[in-house]
Amino acid sequence: MKKIVVIGGGLSGLSSAVHLVNNNFKVILIEGSPKLGGRAYSYFDPKTLTEIDNGQHIMMSCYHDTLELLNIIDAQNEIKIQKQLKVNFVGIGNQQFSLAAKNIFYPLDLLLGFLSFKVLSIRERLKVIDLFLDLMCCFEEDLEDLTVEEWLRNKNQSQKAIKNFWGILCVGIMNTKVGTASAELFAFVIKEIFLSGKKNTRIIVPRSGLSKVFAEKAEKFIIENSSEILKSERVINISRNDDSLIITTQSGMIINADFVITSVPHFALIKILDNALKGNLVDIRLEYSPILSVHLWLKNNFFNEDFYGLIDSKIQWIFNHDGFITIVISAADEFVSKSEKEILCEIIYELNKFFPMFSEDLVLNFRVIKEKRATFVPNISALVTRKRISRNMQNLFIAGDWTNTGLPGTIEGAVKSGKLAAFDLIAQA
Repeated sequence: MKKIVVIGGGLSGLSSAVHLVNNNFKVILIEGSPKLGGRAYSYFDPKTLTEIDNGQHIMMSCYHDTLELLNIIDAQNEIKIQKQLKVNFVGIGNQQFSLAAKNIFYPLDLLLGFLSFKVLSIRERLKVIDLFLDLMCCFEEDLEDLTVEEWLRNKNQSQKAIKNFWGILCVGIMNTKVGTASAELFAFVIKEIFLSGKKNTRIIVPRSGLSKVFAEKAEKFIIENSSEILKSERVINISRNDDSLIITTQSGMIINADFVITSVPHFALIKILDNALKGNLVDIRLEYSPILSVHLWLKNNFFNEDFYGLIDSKIQWIFNHDGFITIVISAADEFVSKSEKEILCEIIYELNKFFPMFSEDLVLNFRVIKEKRATFVPNISALVTRKRISRNMQNLFIAGDWTNTGLPGTIEGAVKSGKLAAFDLIAQA
């Protein structure tokens, strides 16, 4: 039997391993850290006796590869899927707005939902709908050289609509602001979410910690199907010897593999590949964007909804976990160098603007998590760069959300990349 090794136990690596195992292949998955899940993991906080996520993740019902993976590993009950799209937005002074699909047939449900989105003027709402209709009916534009902001201005979107609607979507989906993000990629994702059927527009949130949703179930599935997982075993070199790939780990372990899938970030992959295997990967240049998550434990949690979007705020999202709330700031470059105390002060100030009843006295405990290289920046140059990345070099296959999946650095992008690598391998095995 061929020896197959997957390097990296993040979501792309878990996806590769699960799909291989599900197709009757035995694999060895090697992960350098003591945990699986990559950036999508949870841990127990002893001070608050709470399981918290490294960073809150939101998913969409158009994440078909992610939903397929969850079904394979029997984790479909660990997520909550909306019956239909509904997002509660809050403006300064606790102004409440709702973007909600109506209970009628698609796409009229979305059309009426956007018409009722009173953050924008009626004229601005009609312009938003006009752009969606343009995407739906006659989207033949070449957006390769445009940023999201340039494209939206070309489509007569007002500054207010860009800031209070499109900008929130862009930062949430792409972890990059409209002035930098690629219009081509953004338009594709918007079509996937809003213009590919009623079932694809719904938001998904985890019912439990991310480790329980992904890593624990995937690990159980892999091990129960006669495959192996090695944790805290860092790969330091991959080289070729005739038709075999030689994997060397920091502990001195040497594995001769017939096939290898790597599912680590580009900057980590370059360090472990032998020079003869790097190919054009050495020419790849990607920038990275941070995400800031702040968990707040409150004396009195007055938040009623599962999550909120904030209008014209440094904070994009608030997620309600009953015992605590999680604040998410994407494209959080301005916060990376700040101290935890400075960040907490800014968060409290911002929350008080939107919820006047919120004050520092409510905060019992807090945790600040900075993911400095959370995702690659999906700018114009990154799209050109990704199109040059080869997914396979003979018996070496490359996975990761940074590869050419056609998606930004999302859970779906990671899972899709792992699945693609697995089926590329299966086609050769």
